[in-house]
Amino acid sequence: MALLITLFLVLINIFNNITTNSPKAEGLTAIEIWMLACILFVFGTHLLYKKQNRLILEFEMLFILQITGALIEYALILFKKQKVNKYGMPSQSALAHRASAASLRKYSNPQQILKHVKKP
Repeated sequence: MALLITLFLVLINIFNNITTNSPKAEGLTAIEIWMLACILFVFGTHLLYKKQNRLILEFEMLFILQITGALIEYALILFKKQKVNKYGMPSQSALAHRASAASLRKYSNPQQILKHVKKP
């Protein structure tokens, strides 16, 4: 990320030096077109990096919410002192409460989860 920003600033600086030190022409010269293309490619790469980074963060947040939901489900089982089998899985009576644990996964804020749990 820092390398892309540095490269972008360097290319802008080179473009400014080329336009000020080159002979004046009516339109764009070939070197100016080349520099603009380089700047656009670096800027496009920066946008793609931001999009990919956002997708990775969304995936990580989804993963964290799934783990949190599983932990809440396990905490509800322990809180209600449900029976578990020898593998640590809830018994059939405890599985009836999965819907309430699944409904907690829709909350992203811990305070919302606590308000939901406090209600009967």
